[in-house]
Amino acid sequence: LFCLLDTTMGKGGRGKGRDFDLISEALKGRNANPDEVTLKKLSEALSSVPPRKRHKSLQGPPHLAGSLIGYLESFADRFGTLSKSDQEAVLEVCSKAEPAILLTKAKGKQVQAIRTAYMNGEPLPHIGGPNQATSASSSPSSSPSPSGQPAPSASGEEESQVPTNLEARLDALRKRLLRPDSKIPLPLEVGKEEKRLSGDEVKKLFLDTVPGVAELLYRGHAGSYSLPFILGAYSDGFRAFQGTDLEEHLRSMMRFVVHYGYDKKPGGDRLLAELADAFTDCQAVQARTVERLALQIRGVTLDLRGHLLRLADEYKMMVVKMIALEECTRLGGPNEYHDPPHYESRLLADVGDSVGMNPQLVKQAALDEHAEARFQKLVGARKTKMEKRFAELFDAKAWLKAFAAEAATFGPVSAKDSLPQALIRWADENMADHKHVILDEETCSKVHVPDILALAVAEAALSGAVGEDCSDSYRGVAVSELFSIQAPPPGASDDSGEAAAEEESLYTKRIRALTHLVMTPYCQVKSAQETLSEPAKLSSEEVKNVFKKHVPGSEDFLYRDQCGKHALAFAASAYADGFQAFRSTDVHDHLISSLRLIVHHGHEGKPGCARYLRAVAEAFMDCQAVQARVVDQTAREIRGLKLDFRGHLVQIIDEAKIMAVKLVAFEECTKLGGPDQIYDPPHYESRIYADLGARMGLSEPLTKQGKLDEHRSRFRRLRGTPGKKVEDRLCELLDLPSVLKGFAAEVVTFGEDSGMESVAKVFLDWVNDRMTKKHVVMDEETCSKVVMEDELALAIFETVFLGAPQCEPDFTWRGEVLRGLFTHDAAVEEEARAAQKAAQEEAEEQAKKPQALKLEVSVDGGRWFPLPDKVVEEYENAKKAGEGSVLFISRGFNYMLEIENMQQVNLDTGKSRPVREVEIQAEGSDDNSDEEEDSDEEEDGDEEEDGESEES
Repeated sequence: LFCLLDTTMGKGGRGKGRDFDLISEALKGRNANPDEVTLKKLSEALSSVPPRKRHKSLQGPPHLAGSLIGYLESFADRFGTLSKSDQEAVLEVCSKAEPAILLTKAKGKQVQAIRTAYMNGEPLPHIGGPNQATSASSSPSSSPSPSGQPAPSASGEEESQVPTNLEARLDALRKRLLRPDSKIPLPLEVGKEEKRLSGDEVKKLFLDTVPGVAELLYRGHAGSYSLPFILGAYSDGFRAFQGTDLEEHLRSMMRFVVHYGYDKKPGGDRLLAELADAFTDCQAVQARTVERLALQIRGVTLDLRGHLLRLADEYKMMVVKMIALEECTRLGGPNEYHDPPHYESRLLADVGDSVGMNPQLVKQAALDEHAEARFQKLVGARKTKMEKRFAELFDAKAWLKAFAAEAATFGPVSAKDSLPQALIRWADENMADHKHVILDEETCSKVHVPDILALAVAEAALSGAVGEDCSDSYRGVAVSELFSIQAPPPGASDDSGEAAAEEESLYTKRIRALTHLVMTPYCQVKSAQETLSEPAKLSSEEVKNVFKKHVPGSEDFLYRDQCGKHALAFAASAYADGFQAFRSTDVHDHLISSLRLIVHHGHEGKPGCARYLRAVAEAFMDCQAVQARVVDQTAREIRGLKLDFRGHLVQIIDEAKIMAVKLVAFEECTKLGGPDQIYDPPHYESRIYADLGARMGLSEPLTKQGKLDEHRSRFRRLRGTPGKKVEDRLCELLDLPSVLKGFAAEVVTFGEDSGMESVAKVFLDWVNDRMTKKHVVMDEETCSKVVMEDELALAIFETVFLGAPQCEPDFTWRGEVLRGLFTHDAAVEEEARAAQKAAQEEAEEQAKKPQALKLEVSVDGGRWFPLPDKVVEEYENAKKAGEGSVLFISRGFNYMLEIENMQQVNLDTGKSRPVREVEIQAEGSDDNSDEEEDSDEEEDGDEEEDGESEES
């Protein structure tokens, strides 16, 4: 519905009143006359819809038809959740004021009936949902047309059937449309269009032709009217493109469109209205609109393939707008800085060629200064990510429906260069024996292309053949036999674009290889060698006052939201006596000294104290595992332990590892039914650090603390298959491209105030030692600012951890061979190779360890405990024999294990408990600490079972 309304009303409505006028005008123009109350409600609803849900669709009634049908099919289930009255109100506006469609889950023939009636301009039929009785008089076959004759329906069962392997074929079509060679032909350059009108004449033209144009504002700025900008562009061109090779082209295009309207040529008023609306937005939007309108006027002759690509380009532009809005929202916009139109330029410039966007738009976007200044370039992994998002959002199904709808507009007045005429010519050449099938059977005077035929035609026109998986027939003929393609279309070979894909895959491989290397002990934050000893200096009240002074509201912080348990009381207690959970361990003295160091730093009012104290105060609202981690990290930051450049990079990577651990812990606790008091993410984090920390190069101090967290025993050990899954997930969640951007953000802060131990200063010292062309890290204009882009950042990380960049030998950066910018470090290369080999051998060793099956039963409190090995053996034998249950005795109770539904039933009490299978490493593959931990769990399990005995 938003697609339909925004298309119909895409004339610049900004406020509710303007929306109301546009809705009313548009619907009445389509002979729809809903009452004013309905219109009012609809306009208010439209104004309140978030912009990201109001998709700009295509122009013209044919596209409206295709979009409407596509949206009815795509969102039928969601539409079915509306009340009956709401459905009537919504669809009354979409229909032509005939009885409203009562549609809950319209599919197949029902949607075909809507399509037929809608496209033939006939009354839309009643369609009943599952819970609605549909009378014979309101069925599709009996709905009368204005002439009193029954409305024509689809010709036979096959026209309304869903094409075979629809999703797979649509996916193949989507991939083809998003290839670099699937772009509309670049139009020929127009000659210079001379200025024919004065400023007053242009102004009068727009005032007479476009109602309300005098009130249109540029980007909603009060007093900044659009009309003067229109006059300026007509006279002098677009300021943003001055001095570029597009300056004269765009100025001539602008004049060409204005002159077309001034000469009262067909459709001129509509084109001028669209042009005026474009000038309510930035110059990037204005230029794109001028280009599109001029192309329409000039009627560049396209064959069927060209028309399909032109139509696809409009849907691609919808995707560009949607992604731009998503990304600007993620960055805190949309606002004057994070502005979707300029992000659109960023997308077009960086991704446009690879997804087959209009070359002229790509060319314009590359000249958008605001896009260049405000948004980072999309290269490498970020570019790949955007291309994937593009493919997700490109609606091939809606595009196909738009093609069918536009083809159905064929008639005596169809222009020679229109899509319907192109389809007729293409069918004459490529469907010689069966070209009549694109026409309706009754009169052979109207083009009728149902889904089953539209998909096949699109495949044949774009690829040279119908999809391999197609086994459909149409009007008694196999669809694959309808076509006799004379010449394969350009780009029919699947080899196009392979080089670009290979280039992207190499960057991705480099990222993946570096990710796996840094997720080993080779890249690990080590425990501080210096012993920290900080005596207590403050009383309990003084400690609390330090927090209150620097962290407003901290006196109200509660421990885990428990009423009466104030976080500051725990902080003061930890300052005096340490952390109870870590007493009698080798980290206790370190943690208590670290906390005192932080509090004393704040007491003395040293730089950054408010930030440090807030982090600690918030940590004391959570469990001691979280408190200890935050205290250790904050103290390390305050102490400013001297790090070389590699140490700084390890620290930056470790922050990303910590975030990945948090994400995995939250995911796993959610799977278990949490987060809650039992399935608590901080303690699952301890489980990860304790079991995987040493192997995956997680922070050494946090790994030590994780092993001391008693509450980690709530979760089963991460060994065998479960451990491997968590390892893989951590590698997947370690966002190395974001790490590179974090590094870049650090080093570009270099300036006069940069400290000697800052990342930026240490980086430049490293550059001085290790780079042959030091200037490439500075801006080209002044050589006074550090600049850093993804490709250079990745090469630096690879040099630090692998000894040299892993890019292609001939890859250049600012005119220099990238590998030649760095001195090769054979020692680092050998060390990295050894680390990779060790990690691979350990992985192979883990994979070779035999897996054993264990059965666990759920007990009260949400914990799982093992069943005896003898029961497991009987269970496996019973499964092989096809038996349904196993009987066994434990602690004097008779139990039955039901194999099909995995339940343990106490035959004496009738109580039933869930049972699960768990794969573990075979006996002898775990260390002593594991055995102790498991034995503790078994003892707890005994207590639980004893509780059951007392209960019985």
